[in-house]
Amino acid sequence: MAYDKVGNRTNIKTHVITAPGEDTGEVTHDTDRYFEYDAMNRQTKAHVNAKGELGTTGHEIKYDKAGNKISDTWLGNQVTVTPGTTYTQTVYGPNGDFENTYSTPNTYSASLGLTTEAYTYDARGKVVGIDRDGVRVDTRFYDAAGRTCRLARRHPWTRTT
Repeated sequence: MAYDKVGNRTNIKTHVITAPGEDTGEVTHDTDRYFEYDAMNRQTKAHVNAKGELGTTGHEIKYDKAGNKISDTWLGNQVTVTPGTTYTQTVYGPNGDFENTYSTPNTYSASLGLTTEAYTYDARGKVVGIDRDGVRVDTRFYDAAGRTCRLARRHPWTRTT
């Protein structure tokens, strides 16, 4: 492991040897992961390669001026939302015309791509919402003492019919 002058971990190298199986010999696996920090010693990148690229395991983290984490981006299941359709049907009848409005639900799909979670905070600095790729997945509620009293999690893309 390597550290910078203020004690932040900047690099982890691992070497793993897996015992041989019946049909395989000894297998080795090496990793070399890097970490980056901003001027306030907040981790801005984790598990990236030597060039600072996210690759398949890296995370890029951003903060607001108050030091709150506002986003985390990584390679994962990127959520795409296809909005539902709303249409209006006008019915003509002997007692006058009226309209019916119909809507189809949003559809969700996931594919490999850069995924971003964005965090929103209340005036006390408490997380009140988490959006993944623009879709609200977590809403948090607090009591007067600032304790979490309710979580509302929603993962629409994992719903099965």
